[in-house]
Amino acid sequence: MTKEGESVEDAKARLAEEQKAREEEMRRLERPAAKIKK
Repeated sequence: MTKEGESVEDAKARLAEEQKAREEEMRRLERPAAKIKK
């Protein structure tokens, strides 16, 4: 899971950032869909 030369802490921080970015992207995609359903 860690990249070459990357510490476990660095990997956890990177994965947390990627997860946050994915969640924000999902929220952006969900908002227009929610408006269409109503």
